[in-house]
Amino acid sequence: DRIERVIEQLPPDQRDVFLLRVLGDLSIAQTAAVLDKSYEAVKALQRRGAAALVRRLSAEGVPK
Repeated sequence: DRIERVIEQLPPDQRDVFLLRVLGDLSIAQTAAVLDKSYEAVKALQRRGAAALVRRLSAEGVPK
């Protein structure tokens, strides 16, 4: 439940990338095609989304 709540707090673009990459097991190139974004944009969204998840989970007391 905590993970779902934290993921829902991500901006839509970051959330979409996270869900497609992690849960959908898509490559960066596949995710870029699905979202009609560049390869580099997907990498940046994934990086920012992962950092936001770490910050939020750390704030809730979950160790890195």
